[in-house]
Amino acid sequence: MKKFVAILILGCVAMLAYAGSDANQLFYVSLLPVQTVSATSVTGTAVDVSSYKGNAAFVFSTGASTVNGYTGVVTVTHCATSGGTYITVTNLAGTALVVTKTSTNSAAVNTVACDLARLHKYVKVVAAVANDTNEVAVALVAPMKAQ
Repeated sequence: MKKFVAILILGCVAMLAYAGSDANQLFYVSLLPVQTVSATSVTGTAVDVSSYKGNAAFVFSTGASTVNGYTGVVTVTHCATSGGTYITVTNLAGTALVVTKTSTNSAAVNTVACDLARLHKYVKVVAAVANDTNEVAVALVAPMKAQ
């Protein structure tokens, strides 16, 4: 019995040591906190993403709409300086990093993968809604460079 307990304790210690050495821990950065967006657009604040690396995911959360003419567009933009001119993020094929919801739909969470090496230092999110009011939130999930 003592041998079994010793092996169990050793196994637990090994699991904790392994978990502490995980170099790919992901961090969450809020680019656009949960906001109610109406007939205008809302722009998030500039977020410095230079301390993150590798493959990341943008997570878009949108509320439900019951209006038959609803259109919601969330666009990820980037710029080399925090106060400069922001342009839409695109992938290698030139497709813009934009999530669009139209007509009536239920609440949804969409994720879009992105290689952070393609981004400039600062990222902003712009959310625009037409013909309804909706809740929108956007986060970036990525590993940090120092890890």
